[in-house]
Amino acid sequence: MMTTTRVALGMMIALALGGCAAELKGPGLPGPDVAGKADFSDRVSIEGELVLAETVDGLVAEDGGEFTEDFEYQGFRLRTRGGSRLRVEVTQRGTVRGLDTVLYVYGPYGSGGYQSRLATDDDAGWGSLSRLDDLEFPETGDYLVVVGTHDGIGRGSYNLEATCLTGDCLDVEVPVTCPGSVEESIYECVNEWIAEGDYTDTRREGFTACTDAADDIHFETVCGASSSIEAWCLAGFDAYRDTVLPACVTALDPAFPEDTDPLGFRYRGGLGADIDARLEATESACCGASAVTAEVIAPTSGEAVTLAWVVDSVRQAEDMPSLWQTNAETDVAAFDRQAVSYDLAPGFVELLEANAGSNSFRIGHLDANWYAAAGAEAWEDLYIFYFDNGVVTTVRFSAGET
Repeated sequence: MMTTTRVALGMMIALALGGCAAELKGPGLPGPDVAGKADFSDRVSIEGELVLAETVDGLVAEDGGEFTEDFEYQGFRLRTRGGSRLRVEVTQRGTVRGLDTVLYVYGPYGSGGYQSRLATDDDAGWGSLSRLDDLEFPETGDYLVVVGTHDGIGRGSYNLEATCLTGDCLDVEVPVTCPGSVEESIYECVNEWIAEGDYTDTRREGFTACTDAADDIHFETVCGASSSIEAWCLAGFDAYRDTVLPACVTALDPAFPEDTDPLGFRYRGGLGADIDARLEATESACCGASAVTAEVIAPTSGEAVTLAWVVDSVRQAEDMPSLWQTNAETDVAAFDRQAVSYDLAPGFVELLEANAGSNSFRIGHLDANWYAAAGAEAWEDLYIFYFDNGVVTTVRFSAGET
């Protein structure tokens, strides 16, 4: 599928990165002699992005700049797929007469920066201008095109152009499952949305707001500001909106359920001396564990009570319910890992079974963290045991730091 990255995104990145120093690292990267003024890599500033877009001449990107002082080297990001070939040149059109340029291409971007110089040219273009006629880009990723002047003292404006020669520079496979980077961005958006509110709005409302198809916040987060991009980003915003985002909405929808009418609970007595003793032993200045047991009050509608309904009812009963993230079902192993860290294990689950009068159950999980006060953070994990006889036991692990 051939799609095109929006020019507006390129403009946004150019504004965001204007004047930033490029991360040129690794062996073999020094450029021309700069008369001891400074390292070449220290003099390269990222001025914008060469954004390939459909034109009558094919996929073409264009940008430019102006040299106003000695030993300037101006960089432009260029994103393309592995195996594609491009012509990269300083064109006569838009370039001041008499300017003698030098052209460098670095990349792809990796750990620590642009680590390899892919190509360089001095005078292969018009007159004393630079051109790389048929340059193959070995990997899908982010490259840096750097323009300088031959003697380091040239002045004037120039026009830089990149043309895709193979026609497939943006042709990449778009994932049909939700990328982890977008999933993380959505969760962060929901948490920020809740934190900026008054804790009365639901997480579902935040999820709906954060996955608005017209909003490209996650595309910009994953594909815009980062120098190390994922290959699918080359397909552009339209592919993200039409394929990637719907896949993420489908995958994450169960984690942000609509609020249901909560179930009622009839609280039971104590959990027994053995359980109480273990819980009391966990209490300290920063942390601790506690537990409560109850029976579900069957709904008058006769509707079957599900674990998800029980878990959501517990969430709604909590203070600031919008803070709680829901895992509708987890397993004993996850609970045991937490119990071990609080010195409740071994055998704590067996004590819960004995108290409930059943050894058949499913477990749900809620977790939340928040800033309890200036400079203080608190977090809690709440495991919900729903036994087949209608008994519900919640075990809360809490912690905080200052």
